[in-house]
Amino acid sequence: MLRGDVQYLWCPICHSDLVVTVIKSIGNTIDEGYFACVNCSENYPIINTVANFLPSSVRDQFSTVEESELVKNLLPKDISIDHGTDSKVDNKTVRSSMHWSKQFGEYFHVEKQLLDSNSGFWCEKTYFEYSGIDKEQLEGSTVAIFCGGSGREGYHLGNAKTKKVIVLDIGDHINLLPKLYGDNAEKYILIRCHVALHPIKTKSVDIATCDHALQHIVDHRQVYREISKVVVEKGIISICVYSFENNFLMIRVGEPLKRILRFVPLKMLYYLCLVPASLLFISAAIIYWLSNRISPKSIERIPLNESLLLYYQSGFRTLWEVCFDLLQAPVSYHFTREEMIQFAEENNQTILKLVNTFSTTWSMVSTGKEVPSILEP
Repeated sequence: MLRGDVQYLWCPICHSDLVVTVIKSIGNTIDEGYFACVNCSENYPIINTVANFLPSSVRDQFSTVEESELVKNLLPKDISIDHGTDSKVDNKTVRSSMHWSKQFGEYFHVEKQLLDSNSGFWCEKTYFEYSGIDKEQLEGSTVAIFCGGSGREGYHLGNAKTKKVIVLDIGDHINLLPKLYGDNAEKYILIRCHVALHPIKTKSVDIATCDHALQHIVDHRQVYREISKVVVEKGIISICVYSFENNFLMIRVGEPLKRILRFVPLKMLYYLCLVPASLLFISAAIIYWLSNRISPKSIERIPLNESLLLYYQSGFRTLWEVCFDLLQAPVSYHFTREEMIQFAEENNQTILKLVNTFSTTWSMVSTGKEVPSILEP
């Protein structure tokens, strides 16, 4: 994050201007410091280049004891300010934050080697298939990633010819991203916040995206509105979510099973997921073997064949993570095609693309500009 990056930000509580104080910098990048709201007196710390925009009244709910001490030592004052109901956070959101932090921060680190691969779930080609964004339209653009703390989206968008990439997430796994992004750090603004209470100014970015995350947010309609607000008038909104269509395994088996698994300790669930991961890996191996021996039309008849082959290309570890990801999520929702269209209609948007990607997720690209839409059956 650079000093000038404050142009994209305001106080998430009162939408007033911010003043940045730099305590330590690495080159042009702010390593330590804080933002101060000129109106409501709220302070937001910057630690290891990551800005924490969680209000002080709820910040400790998402922080370790060590993090809380760092914040207290960094800020000139850290007074809990009563901002009303807007600053309150529900228990499911707190639990979700803890779970995603465990997944990406401890159990399954996102590795650069996977991101640089030519095939599989983590590679650049697959990301752009899921997002529905054409890589060519990114040149010179400012992009906001909602719930991008795993690092995957930001890595591929940062390697494109983007001008600035803003990454938001509520979990502390976002603190791992400076290392992942390395020498490209000046391009990024890393923000820890609740995506429904974020600091990005209205109409300040060219593209806003949320990939594989909106289905895990309690009030996904509100967050979709927030995502839509940050783009300029002719900007692009890219959303990828679980589809209701073709997801019979998760809807009929996975989700009911989670009612029991939510009582299982997370570490135990981590190991339990080795069982379904092994079964899926064997199934994927069989489908891969058959794909070289029977017609493509026959392979297409096998349920979930596209997704299984995609994850199989990334190896067993990815299938293990997929099983953990699906079964640990405290909040999960599967969207119908009609609901995706309703998202756009409610926010006065035209759909440019709506595709059932890999037969398990909806990829929707929309804009406020009146242009012809492309709705694939």
